[in-house]
Amino acid sequence: MKKKLNIFYFRLIISLWGLFLWFGAGAQTINSPQLRCLSVDSAGNVTLSWELPGNLNASFVSYEIFTSTSRSGPYTQCATIASSAQNSYTVLGAGANAAPIFYYIVTNSGGLSAALDTLETIHLSIFNPGTGIAFLSWNAMHTPLPPTSTGLYKIYRECPRYVWKLIDSTRALSFNDTIYYPYCKDTELTYKVVIEDSSGCFSVSNRDSGKFRNETSPAPPVLDTVSVTSTGAVNIAWTKSSTRDVEGYIIYKWINNIRKKVAIVYGQNSLNYFYNTHGGDSASEDFWVAAFDSCGNTGPYCSEQSTIYLTQSPDSCEHLNTLSWTPFINLIPQVGHYKVYRNFNGGAYAIIGETPPGITTFTDNGLVSIGTYQYYVQVTDSNTPKVTASSNTISYTVRLLPVPKFSYLQTATVTGNSSAIMVNAYVDVAAQAQHYILQRALTPAGPFKFAGEQSSASPFISFIDDTANPNRQSYTYQVISQNQCGFNIDTTQLGQTMYLTALGNDSGINHLAWNDYAQWQNGVSYYAIYRNEDGGPFAQIATVPFNGAGENNYADNITAILQGQGVFSYYIQAVENPSTYPFIDSSTSNIADAYQDPRLYIPNAFCPFGKNNIFIPVGVFVNLQNYDMSIYDRWGQLVFETNDYTQGWDGHLGGGKVAPLGVYVYHIQYTSSKGEYFERKGSLTLIR
Repeated sequence: MKKKLNIFYFRLIISLWGLFLWFGAGAQTINSPQLRCLSVDSAGNVTLSWELPGNLNASFVSYEIFTSTSRSGPYTQCATIASSAQNSYTVLGAGANAAPIFYYIVTNSGGLSAALDTLETIHLSIFNPGTGIAFLSWNAMHTPLPPTSTGLYKIYRECPRYVWKLIDSTRALSFNDTIYYPYCKDTELTYKVVIEDSSGCFSVSNRDSGKFRNETSPAPPVLDTVSVTSTGAVNIAWTKSSTRDVEGYIIYKWINNIRKKVAIVYGQNSLNYFYNTHGGDSASEDFWVAAFDSCGNTGPYCSEQSTIYLTQSPDSCEHLNTLSWTPFINLIPQVGHYKVYRNFNGGAYAIIGETPPGITTFTDNGLVSIGTYQYYVQVTDSNTPKVTASSNTISYTVRLLPVPKFSYLQTATVTGNSSAIMVNAYVDVAAQAQHYILQRALTPAGPFKFAGEQSSASPFISFIDDTANPNRQSYTYQVISQNQCGFNIDTTQLGQTMYLTALGNDSGINHLAWNDYAQWQNGVSYYAIYRNEDGGPFAQIATVPFNGAGENNYADNITAILQGQGVFSYYIQAVENPSTYPFIDSSTSNIADAYQDPRLYIPNAFCPFGKNNIFIPVGVFVNLQNYDMSIYDRWGQLVFETNDYTQGWDGHLGGGKVAPLGVYVYHIQYTSSKGEYFERKGSLTLIR
């Protein structure tokens, strides 16, 4: 504060002295020059430039220049200029390389003029953090700058030596210079700052330098779009990196959970690349782009973009196709909407629908024309003009569903010991039928009802209908083929089972009756009749030719059979006439039983010591399980009893005693094979 007062008083005394001289001499005091520029050279010398006073006259003595290393002083006179026309002066050895130096100038015209603004040299300082950026800062000559100053600081860099290049300009008091190519190695770089005055002079800072090299990664480009072409290749497009020494770009792709380099594109203005592995047809693919500069520095990745992968879920039954796609991410500035394109049989594409952001499905209804439809989806951004990217292209062909060339019911036959009916069919698998329905009716005229279903890829399909009762009646069947839509596409011919009845009579004849089997392609060739006796093995006993009458009869004479219990079981086998199909089938009826009543011969006398020495009934078809014979004497005493059909009475009593001659009474009980009860009573004579 004390120094400032001293300066003030010093200037006041000089001014008063000048006024005294001026009034004493009777002349006008000349104004101080307008100091405009301070230019520091490489040695630290300072050249001052000023505008001459506007009131120069004969009283001019000199210009006096004062300097200080501090704005607050003290100031010392460093130069006297005797020429009033001189407007610049260089102060040698000023030392302006080390720190800012302050100057003002006054006019001596018999007295010193009042000093105008004090200016300081521009002192430039450089900071090198080792990151490839030079941080420059400097001071203003005055705050505010002189009114004639342009206010624009121009930054110059010297390299090579003595060659100065303007690199930028600013109105601020600092500047960051990012070092680019060709400074790939440590290089001494010198800077200066220049500001121009409208008077025509320049203020120049001191020089400052440091060793720098390009260590700055180039700025990432911005992915514009990744778009799938009609061949499945991906067109990757991006905007140019803002870094000026970019040499080219590196394309990265996500492969096996790793970001891998897949291509290098040279040239700062090369802004697209076709990735031709055709993967865009099979999945969504992720891409990034990074820039690299002339010094080999690679910049960060740009934001990822993924191709749109389009899939479809056609429904040929409902004549529609549901399209789904992966969303497009990081579209700049944002997704506007998705457009769905379609063509038919290779014609021109047309828009068939749009969806807003976030909706990535679309259903194409009404695909009734037979032919091939092709689709792709295009995303657009929200700007105008639009940026677009396309998905892969997919195709869907609408075809006529094939009609079976044949569906043949091979046989409807009784199985499982007459407990169920098996239905076999031969179908055309080339027709892509996927489901088969078995229907049953009580008569060929219907109505038909559901009896079973199955899916099969074999041409030979088989059903078991265990809800039918083949021992009660005949059944008629048909098999319906259905396609994947559940539509009936073909029906076999009918297949009618045979229902057999058998009835025995007391004359030794079993009468069989059955209906014709229907409907083989060429009908029935013949019927084979099979029989077993008392549960024994079946054997063929006869064949009956097919006559087409609808009903068949056969009389089986079993009088020659003198043994057994009288149970006769039958079934009929229908044999197919050869047809156009590569097989000959057969159908079996139910098993029907015929029962013969037992026939028993009982002698009326026997001689224990003669030829007929045993009293024993002889018969056929007697149920041996329920046989009982008792013999009584004339007083009603039981003399013999047996349950064995093969055992008779030899005329002896208990203890081996011979029974006396005379008349005895027999009582015989037995059943038939079908459980009917029989009883015989009579007398017999024991003779000797």
